[in-house]
Amino acid sequence: MYIWTRHPAIPDSAALLDDALEKGIMLGPGQLFMVDAKATGWMRFNVAFSTEPAMWELLEKVLVKHVRRGGM
Repeated sequence: MYIWTRHPAIPDSAALLDDALEKGIMLGPGQLFMVDAKATGWMRFNVAFSTEPAMWELLEKVLVKHVRRGGM
């Protein structure tokens, strides 16, 4: 099972991918699931791991970093 989510300050979720992978989080940038593959703020991740506090802590750090960069 997966959950779709987005942060309003991040227009392209693909920008989060490398940082998340470095921290052991695999996100699915929304553009991978779009017919036209254009950038989107939506992303998807596995709900089965959403009970792990470490996952939320790492995801928070990645999001904060990118929001501070101006949604880069």
